[in-house]
Amino acid sequence: MDYLKILLRSDLCAGNGESVGNEIDKDICMDEAGLPYIPSRRLKGCLKQAALDLEQMGYPEAGKKRRELFGDAYGKEGCLFLQDAVVKDAEELRKLLMEKIPADDRGSGKTSGKIPDAVKRSAHPANVQRMFSKVRGQTRLKNGVKVKNTLRFTRVISQYDPFVLENETEMKFYAPVYLETKDNDLKEFFQDCCRTMRHIGSSRNRGLGNVTVTFRKENGENSEERRESEKASHNAELLKKLNKEEQVKISFHITLDAPVTLPGCDEINTSIPARSIIGCLAAGYLRNGRPEDETFRSLFLNGQVRWSALTPVIDGIISDPAPMMLVKLKNREGQLMNHLAAEDTAWKNLKPKTMDGAFAVLYKQTGKKERGYAVAQPSVHTVYHYTVNGTVQDEFFKEVGNGRTLYMQDSIDAGTVYGGTVICTAEKAEDVIKCLKSTKLRFGRSRSAQYAGCSLKEEPDIEVLKEEKITALKGEPVYVILKSDLALQKEARYVTNNEAIRQALAEQLPVTDELPDKEQDYCRYHTIGGYQNTWQLQKPQVPVVRAGSVYCFKASGDMLPSYIQVGDFQQEGFGVCTVLTKRQMKDTSLVREGTIERAAPKEVTERIQNIYIKLLTEAGFEAMQRYAMDYSPEQRGFPIGRLRLMLSKAKDYAELLNMIGSIRESDVNSENEIGRKKISENLVRNLYGENEGSNISLKKVLSKEEGLWEEIQNYPIAKKLLLEKWKVPLGIVLHKEHYKKER
Repeated sequence: MDYLKILLRSDLCAGNGESVGNEIDKDICMDEAGLPYIPSRRLKGCLKQAALDLEQMGYPEAGKKRRELFGDAYGKEGCLFLQDAVVKDAEELRKLLMEKIPADDRGSGKTSGKIPDAVKRSAHPANVQRMFSKVRGQTRLKNGVKVKNTLRFTRVISQYDPFVLENETEMKFYAPVYLETKDNDLKEFFQDCCRTMRHIGSSRNRGLGNVTVTFRKENGENSEERRESEKASHNAELLKKLNKEEQVKISFHITLDAPVTLPGCDEINTSIPARSIIGCLAAGYLRNGRPEDETFRSLFLNGQVRWSALTPVIDGIISDPAPMMLVKLKNREGQLMNHLAAEDTAWKNLKPKTMDGAFAVLYKQTGKKERGYAVAQPSVHTVYHYTVNGTVQDEFFKEVGNGRTLYMQDSIDAGTVYGGTVICTAEKAEDVIKCLKSTKLRFGRSRSAQYAGCSLKEEPDIEVLKEEKITALKGEPVYVILKSDLALQKEARYVTNNEAIRQALAEQLPVTDELPDKEQDYCRYHTIGGYQNTWQLQKPQVPVVRAGSVYCFKASGDMLPSYIQVGDFQQEGFGVCTVLTKRQMKDTSLVREGTIERAAPKEVTERIQNIYIKLLTEAGFEAMQRYAMDYSPEQRGFPIGRLRLMLSKAKDYAELLNMIGSIRESDVNSENEIGRKKISENLVRNLYGENEGSNISLKKVLSKEEGLWEEIQNYPIAKKLLLEKWKVPLGIVLHKEHYKKER
C-alpha cells in the first residue's frame, strides 16, 4: 500500500467545524478514543491547490494531469483516492484505549496484577486529547489596540509526539493512497504536488500547519497474503474437482478502513447495496479490460453471477436484516424475543418495537437442538462539513453568506467488518475472486477522500451450493422471510400490494395462498433509487418490499426448499427468501444481543508499552496533585515567599533541603517558639516523606491511589518522569497557604 507521510513542522489545526461551549471556539478532529487525525478531504483539497500552483508556474501539461488526478466538475472521477491521515498504529492504539488498557495487551512483558483504577481513568478520551493538543488564544487588533469581544480560543495538535517519552520527536501522520494509474508521468506529477504542499489546516498564514509531505511506497511481502496462501490453494483444488457448471457460493469479508457514508445512511439503511459492489468491481475491471469482454458480460451484465449486499458480520456469521418477528419489549427493559415462537400473546401488552436498522444471524447452540437469533446494530456517527465557494453556485453562496454552507453526513464507523456472498458457476469463481482481490474496494459517497475505503479482510471461502429441503406437514403454517428487498413487476409497473407479493411467493413453493388461522403477514416497504454520476441523472424510483418482511402460508404437505429467490434484480441480490416451518420457528425462541465483528489490531509491542507508560505517568502526576490538594500542614508560620523562591531555584530535592538549612535559627516567629527553619524543614519532610537518596518518596506521594506505586516500580521510565515533577506538590501547598493567608 502506498501512503503519504506528513511530518509536522509546527502546531496544526485541522478543524472539525465544531466548538466546545465557551471553552474552545475552533476544535480539531479527534476520534472516539481521543486520537487526532487529519481528514482526507482537507489533504485532497490542499493537494489540488498545489496542483493549481504548479499549473500557474508552467508545469508541463499540469492542467490535464490535474484533471486526471482529481477529476473535474463534469462527472469525471480522478484516479487518486485518499484516506484520513492518522498517527502510527492508530487502530491498535484505539483498541487499547477503548478497552481501558487490558492487562494482557500492555506489551511490557511484566504483570503486577490488576491495573490501577487511576491508569484506567487516565485513558479517558478527554485526557488522551489533552496529551496530543493544546489551546491557543488570539484577539483581533485595530490600529495596534485589541478589539473588545474578539478573544477566540483554538485547539491545535502539538508538534511533538507525546508517546515518545525521552526526547522530542515531531509528530507523523500517515494517509493511505491509491493511485489507479500506470502512467509514470502522472505519478511523478503527484509526487511534485506533495512536495509543493507546505501547509494544512486553519491559520496556515499565521504559523500553524507547516508540514513536510512525502509520497512513500510500502515494500516487502504482505504477511496477510502469506497467511492466506494455504486457504487459496485449498480453494483452487476444490474448483478443479468440480464440474464447470456446478453452482458454488463464495463468501467474503471486508474491513471498513475508513467510515462509509451511504446515500440515506441512517438507523435503517446501513447495508451496502449489491449494485454498489457491482459498480465498484466493474469500474475496477474496466481500468484494464473492455466492456466487450465475455468475462465482463458474464460477471456484471447477463445475470450469470448473483451478488448479495454487504451486511455486518455478527459472531462470525454474515447477517441479514432483522426479521419483523424479532421485537424489543419496551416495558420489559428492552428484552428481545421472537413473538412467532411465543406460546401466548402477553407480549402484545409490553409495547413491542420492531428493530429497524438491526441485523440478525441464526445460530445453533452447541450440543442442543434449539436455535436462536443474535441481533446487533452497527454504530453510526455524524460528521459535519461545509462547502466553500464553487464556480457554478457562487451567487447562491454569496446569498448564504461567507461563501460556506454547513451540512452533515452519517457514516458507519471504521473498523467494522462486513460480509457478502456471490453465487456463480465453478467456472466463474476464479474470475470473481480475482476481481475481489485486484479492485480497490470503495463504496458510498466521498469515495476519493475521507470516506469509503475498504479492504478484503481474508481469502474468500468457497463451498458447493446445495439445495436444502425441509419437511412440512399438510396445513402447517410456513413462514417466508425476506433476507433482501423484493422488487416485483406486474404489467410493466412495480407493485408492492400484499396480494401480488403473496401470489409470486406461492408460485415458488408447494403451498396454498391461503393465510392460516390466527396468523398474519408482517410487511414494510420503501423506495430505492440512486444517482448516475457519469450522466448526472437520477435513477428510476422503484417501490420494493423491505428486507425483514414475513409472509405466512399453509403447507400442502410436500417437501419445501429452504431458500428461494423471487422478482426482479436477482443479479443484485434482490428477492432472496428463507423458508421456515412452524416447528422450526418454535425452535428459534432464543434471541440475544450479538457482537458485530471488528478488525483485529496488529501487535505493536513497543508502541503499546509507550502509551501505557505515558498513561501511567499521567495517572501518577494527577495523584501527586490530588495528594497536595488534600494535604494540610501540621504547623503554620513558614515563610511562603522564601520557600517559593527556594523551590524555583533548587535543582533537586537535596538542594532544596540544603537551602532550607541555610535559614537563620535566630529568626523565630512571634507566634511560635520554633524557628522558621525548623517549621519549613518539617513541612517539606512531612510532605515528601523519607527521601530516596536525593529524591522524594514517590511511595508516600502516591499512597492514596491503590496499586499505583507498585505498578510504577515496574517501569523505570515512568518513575524517572514523575521524579522530574517533584516540585509540583510543594508548589500547590504553598499556593493554597498563600491564599489562606490573604483571606
